[in-house]
This record gives sequence, structure tokens and C-alpha cells, in this order.
Amino acid sequence: METIRAAWHTNLPGSPTQLDRKLRLIKEEDVHLHPGDKHLTDVECSKIEAYRRLKREREAGLRQKAKLKWLTLGDDNTRYFHHSLQHRRKCSTINVLNFQDRTTGDPREIQVAFEEYYLALLGGKMKERARTKDAMWSIPEDKASGLNGLNSGFYKAAWDIVGADVVRAI
Repeated sequence: METIRAAWHTNLPGSPTQLDRKLRLIKEEDVHLHPGDKHLTDVECSKIEAYRRLKREREAGLRQKAKLKWLTLGDDNTRYFHHSLQHRRKCSTINVLNFQDRTTGDPREIQVAFEEYYLALLGGKMKERARTKDAMWSIPEDKASGLNGLNSGFYKAAWDIVGADVVRAI
């Protein structure tokens, strides 16, 4: 307990990171030497929670500062506004893509690679779902579709809810 008290009262510069360093001091000194000590474990957990709370508060403060800067300089066609748009565009642009054992930087090839990938991934499922839905809609509503006694009217009315499961079952 004395080790924890000494580590905790050590004056270290910083804010949330100061708490992190104190926690490390405590861990290194005492907590792991006595893993069965419930009190030490409780103290460690409470300090970790305090650290996480301070970290969340610090991040919230930084987000508020960023919003304040945006509100002050933001959307008025200023240099700051254009710089932030350029930065966002630069971060969200894919300049190089590794696809099917080849690397390309050509924007047209990147577009084609994305189209091929998502058509292969989703195209078959979407076509299968559309075929199943078309088949279900071709059945008159008063006809039972199976042994469960539910008619196609039920499936049509609840398609948004049950459609994916119906396609998977078929």
C-alpha cells in the first residue's frame, strides 16, 4: 500500500498521461507482486477508470476546440475552409491499389478494380435475391408456399423483414 501511495503522490508533468505514468509505477512496484490482493486490484481498477475518464474529457475538449475553430473560421470561403476540404479530399483518395496480384496507380484501373470486386461480392447475391423475390411475387397471395402454412401474401407483406432469410433458406 505504501508503494501505491508513494507512486500516486509523485509529481509528474502532464495531465491524462501523468495518470498513465503513475499507474505504470504502481503496477511495476506492487500490484503484480501480489496478484491475489483484492484491495490492490480494486485500486488499480479505479485508477484505470479515472484515467479513461480523464482521457475522454480531454478528447471531448479537443473536439470542442476543433468545432469552435470551424465555427469561427469555417464555412466562410476562407483559406482555412479550403485547406480543410483539400485535406479531407487528400485523405479519402485512393492513389494506389493492390488488386489480384498487381499494383496500379491509374485512377481508371482503380475504378474498374472496385467495380469488379463489388460486382463479384454483391452481384450474385443481389441477382439471387431478385430472382427469389420475383418467384415469390409470381405466386398468387392465397396459395400456401410450403408446409408451414404461410401463404405468399405473408411473405410479400413482410419481405423487408423476412426476405434475406427466405433467400438464404433457398
